Amino acid sequence: MERSMGHYLFNLLSKQPGVNVSHQKEDCLYLNIYVPEGRPPIDSGGWPVIIWFHPGDFSSGSPVLWDPTAFVIKQKVVVVTPSYRLDIFGFMSLENDDIPGNFGLMDQAASMDWVQDHIGFFNGSKNDVMIWGHSAGGTSVTLHLASESTPKKFHKAVAMSGNAFLPGSVVEPRRNIIVNYFLQQEYGCNRDKIETCLRNLDYTALKKASDELPAELPEEWGPWRWGPVVDGYFVEKNPFLKDDPKEVFITKRAHKVPLMIGFTDMEDLDVSDLDNIPVNKKTFKDSVSKVFYDELQLEAMKMLGNDSGCALNEEFVVNSILFHYTPSSPDLSEDQTLFRKRFIELLTDRNFGAGTYALGKATSASDSFTYLYRFDYKMKSTGMSVNRDWVGVPHQYELPIFWGMPYWTTINPPVIWNNIDKKISDIVMGLLGNFSRYSVPIQNKKTTPWERFSELNQRLLIIDKTFNMSDSSSFDYKNVDFWNDYYPTVLEAASYCCNSTAAPSVRPGYHLLGVTSVVTLLFNIESLFDQLRIFLSLIINYNRQTHLYAAKLVKSWQLWQNRLLYRTTSAVCFAIAFLGLN
Repeated sequence: MERSMGHYLFNLLSKQPGVNVSHQKEDCLYLNIYVPEGRPPIDSGGWPVIIWFHPGDFSSGSPVLWDPTAFVIKQKVVVVTPSYRLDIFGFMSLENDDIPGNFGLMDQAASMDWVQDHIGFFNGSKNDVMIWGHSAGGTSVTLHLASESTPKKFHKAVAMSGNAFLPGSVVEPRRNIIVNYFLQQEYGCNRDKIETCLRNLDYTALKKASDELPAELPEEWGPWRWGPVVDGYFVEKNPFLKDDPKEVFITKRAHKVPLMIGFTDMEDLDVSDLDNIPVNKKTFKDSVSKVFYDELQLEAMKMLGNDSGCALNEEFVVNSILFHYTPSSPDLSEDQTLFRKRFIELLTDRNFGAGTYALGKATSASDSFTYLYRFDYKMKSTGMSVNRDWVGVPHQYELPIFWGMPYWTTINPPVIWNNIDKKISDIVMGLLGNFSRYSVPIQNKKTTPWERFSELNQRLLIIDKTFNMSDSSSFDYKNVDFWNDYYPTVLEAASYCCNSTAAPSVRPGYHLLGVTSVVTLLFNIESLFDQLRIFLSLIINYNRQTHLYAAKLVKSWQLWQNRLLYRTTSAVCFAIAFLGLN
């Protein structure tokens, strides 16, 4: 969590009175209630209620880091901040009814039930409830929209920097790896009664497992993550997520409530590694290749499974991405600012912007009132933003503005706030407060023109020192179209399967007649030998190096193995087609 928000900001939040982020305990299901002074207006039914789901990638975080006192006082709303189970305690799934996973989401749903039953005692209205979350909390908000377990428990929703359309919003359960791990421990577990054994373990054993399980996952499957799973694939009765949440939205089965969603302009920037951002054409290409070759290995496994007759042409996919994002003007070939900007845009578009835009299109198509934003305002107060001129607003750096942090009295040492930061915070809190009360974020179009997102008006509010609706000069619509519309066709074109028992078929785009077939076949065979030559050179180099080179050798072989498979499959399939058609 500290990595994502920056060391200085994390220290400010974690050193507030009563905050202890290092203290962890199993008994964690509490909620905090913040109530405005006075009584709500007569006949109002009570103050509007906001339930906040904190960020932390479903593995860390706490509701106490973000103090809603200033927001509550200024906007006259009740704010409820519940804890929910995290990490292995909240999201371990054994793919059955006993341990289905999604316990953290069920905790959030329980907090909504509590609000329905008790918020009236705090002058809150159970009929005017908005759920609001950031990052993992934002993903949670949209999963509640897609779940059949939480209907009519809330009436508006805000998802910041996280939603069900983003990559990795749901994860694959790892039953076999989890079960095998615990069978190897000295806990006396057996396979037939593994669920009972796990329930009887001390929480320290589960925490130890959470720390050690990532090492049990083969490297080609990527990093271990705890998170939501689609339990409807294996739970028959009352699953939390019956279907893939994206499909639920696309097929118009999600709950129809007013929705506000958005992201920041440099959402995916790693603020702990600013010196390794690519600044020229070579480092740009190398960085993009490194990011996507690893990702595409996972993509190949998801798309193609274990079919030995299938492969994914990773090089083709990466070249397609490079073609779209690499600056094309020869005069700009070494422009450090431009290459750095395009790389950050690429990652933010891919991991946040495109999914947010796609979700907006899906919800607006179902007639839900939808409002999109991109947050570009960089705080002016000393220490509250990254001290590099080219850095905009990384992940979580907009939260101080939304939460009214310029008015907090608990920060130590105190921050000398810039007046512009205070002004922007007032406006943004007002937008959020209006949305919680009226389901629309603006009451005066002259001050802030935030238009509803729709099929005919696909524009976002750009939040900066001035607030303006997006156009082609402030938002690159082609980038989100690339990821949402074109990239899936690139993956499909790059995946190739050959079934030798089936009748020969011609892949679209290839002509397998006469000389063309022979030339294509020879080209693939030649490429195959090229890949073998490269791998052999790696072996020779390895013999000249120390054993530390072994890890690099294995990684290189995994990369080339996929390309070898693609070239071999292509060659064999062309041969089959050639023999069958000639």
